[in-house]
Amino acid sequence: RGALSTPNPKSEKIVFFFTDGQPTLPYGPEAQADNVRAVLRAANRAGRAHVKIHSFAIGPDALDGPIAVVEMASRTNGYFTPVRDPGQLVSVVEEVSFANLDAMALTNRTTKKKARYFRQTADGAWAGLVKMKPGKNDIHVWARADDGAEVEQLRAIQLDPDAESPPIPANLAVRRNRLLEECLRDAKRLRMTAEEEQAEQVRRDLLIEIEKERAKARARADQQRKELELEGDIDE
Repeated sequence: RGALSTPNPKSEKIVFFFTDGQPTLPYGPEAQADNVRAVLRAANRAGRAHVKIHSFAIGPDALDGPIAVVEMASRTNGYFTPVRDPGQLVSVVEEVSFANLDAMALTNRTTKKKARYFRQTADGAWAGLVKMKPGKNDIHVWARADDGAEVEQLRAIQLDPDAESPPIPANLAVRRNRLLEECLRDAKRLRMTAEEEQAEQVRRDLLIEIEKERAKARARADQQRKELELEGDIDE
C-alpha cells in the first residue's frame, strides 16, 4: 500500500536487517524483554505476509544478546548471520546467498571451455567472461536451485574480430567492470608469481655459479699452496 510500483505477485519480498546492538524500542532501554517481544510480534507479522528477514548482528554488543536478530530471521525463513568484525561486513554479505541457488555454470560449448571469470551475487544475479573464437559460438547457461529444479539455455553468438565493440548496457556495466577487476588482479598475481619464479631461478643459478667459483678457488688455492711451498707452514 502506497508503493509507487505495480505489485508483482511473483516477486520475493526481502528485508536486510543490520544492527550493532540490541532492541531499545518501543519501550526504552530498560525494558529489554518487552522490546524483544515487540520484535518477535513484528517478525510474526512479516512471516504471515511472506516477507523474509535476513538479519546481521554486527560486533560484540549485538552478539552478546542476539535473540531478537536470530528469531526475526528464523520466524520469517530468513538467514541470520553473525559478523564479529564490522570490517568484514561487505565480504560476509557477498558470501551469503539469498537466491536459493545451489549451482550455476557458464560454458562455451563450441570451444568446450567454461567461463574463466564468473561472479554470482547474493540476490542470484550473475555475470561471466567466456572466451570465444571467431564465428559462431554456442553459449550454454545452466542453473540448479536448492530444491533440485534445473534450468538451462543455449544461445548462439557470432564473434566478428573486425567489428566494433558494442555499447555495454548500463545495468551490465558494473558487473562487467567487476569481472575486469578480477582479470586485473589475476594478471597481477600471475606477474608476481612469474617474477618470484624468475627471482628463484636467478638465485639457483647464482648458487650454482658460486659453487663453481668456490671449486675454482679451492683448486687455485691448492695450486698456490704448492707453488709457494706453504704446506708445512699451513700445517703448523
